[in-house]
Amino acid sequence: MNGTKTNRAALAVFAKTPGRTPAKTRLAADIGTTRAGAFYRGSLAATAAIAEAAAALGPLDVVWAVAEPEAANAPIWSGRRTTGQGTGGLGERLHTVYSRLIVERPAVLLIGCDSPHHTPAHFVRPAAALLDASHPADFRLGRCEDGGYWLLGGRRPIPRAAFLSVNYSAATTAAETIAALGPLGTTAEEPVSFDVDTVDDLPRLRRALAELADPLDAQRTLLASLSSESPGGVSER
Repeated sequence: MNGTKTNRAALAVFAKTPGRTPAKTRLAADIGTTRAGAFYRGSLAATAAIAEAAAALGPLDVVWAVAEPEAANAPIWSGRRTTGQGTGGLGERLHTVYSRLIVERPAVLLIGCDSPHHTPAHFVRPAAALLDASHPADFRLGRCEDGGYWLLGGRRPIPRAAFLSVNYSAATTAAETIAALGPLGTTAEEPVSFDVDTVDDLPRLRRALAELADPLDAQRTLLASLSSESPGGVSER
């Protein structure tokens, strides 16, 4: 970087490299590691398609926050910008990625790969709002119905202590995050959504994907792989 920020936000997608690190462990407890791994690969592909479509439509660029430092050059990331998550718990890793990107970007959005039913607009809208100096909110947060969040974005630095003060994977995660951001600026909320953690979330994901007005090819593929006839709702194809 030359010290001058681009005028585009960074959309940082937290991801594990398939085959390198166990993924969707709670889902795997319900349907087995093979099916959970297959679901994760489909969800990752759908998330990539959504994020890349958003980047083509709006003022943001995709950065893959990869869990495994040795996997940055894996074939799946070829042609994509990657950055390491670092070490430690989730709060530590969120801070590592956010603080690294906010020095080069006017805004940063953090997401995972667990909500593959979203549309590009779900990311273009908060990015545009954060880049709009007339908009009063310095942060954006999209809650999940289980108390977590599917998106966290900001246009100001967030201290490490703010990330570490939050209990993650808890019913209070979103509320605690908003409270931690309170001294730093105003937080605006995105529509409430959901993510896929357990087998009970799969029927809802099927419905959400089926109801998309203009699904991307990767979302169609993911929907096709979800079958109510198979145990756990995930096809073995």
